[in-house]
Amino acid sequence: MAVTIERAGQRVYLAGLPFEAKDRAKREIGAKWDGDRRQWWVGVAKLAAAEELVADLNGGSAARPTDGSREVAEGLGLDRETPSGIVADKLADLGRHKEAKRIRDGLTAREDPHDIRLTGKGRYKGREYYAGRIVGDRVVLYTLPDEKGEYLEFMAPCAEVEQTKEYRPREVWDGRRNSGRTVTQYTTLGSIADFVASQRRLEKQGVPQCAACGKRSASLVRDLEDGLVKCPGCADIPE
Repeated sequence: MAVTIERAGQRVYLAGLPFEAKDRAKREIGAKWDGDRRQWWVGVAKLAAAEELVADLNGGSAARPTDGSREVAEGLGLDRETPSGIVADKLADLGRHKEAKRIRDGLTAREDPHDIRLTGKGRYKGREYYAGRIVGDRVVLYTLPDEKGEYLEFMAPCAEVEQTKEYRPREVWDGRRNSGRTVTQYTTLGSIADFVASQRRLEKQGVPQCAACGKRSASLVRDLEDGLVKCPGCADIPE
């Protein structure tokens, strides 16, 4: 269904605006919601901008590639110059709806690393990657974000990935005093990146490593059983 322009006095309504395009309409032309008509609108002074947006939504941008769609097209097995609408549809078919929406909005598909839940690590073609969700017979693999926050993301056949580590969700205290409740905590690409960065800072400061797990910590203790210097977790001491 195409989006159309409807004039009503000093207002210009975006009739048929899909839900996934509302954020773009708010961001780009300052659209507001009319609860009575249940439609998004802008003042008549923004008619030209509204017409440009509607033309784009009706196929203009979807029919051509964008920087964001080119970024993920190859990882999906598509040509880099595939129209962004097709790339978004492919992402949606794989269950990657947030990324699909970002592509339709003309943005990059990259998620915040702290929102990417990991299931483990795996070795693929001689290199180790962090593993995310499994879609059909393929798994999403990631590299750690670099200093600019950029990371590699692609899909590989599960049969060709050797699992080297598993990350399981864990229940932790919700942080509220005397609540007695827990929340589920997941290992994310962002949390791993934060940990690696903190370990590098501690290394520069000369902080020693745990003899058991290699984790650098300012609270290392000597294990009474074997005499090795360990972090409280490896020495079985509550932190």
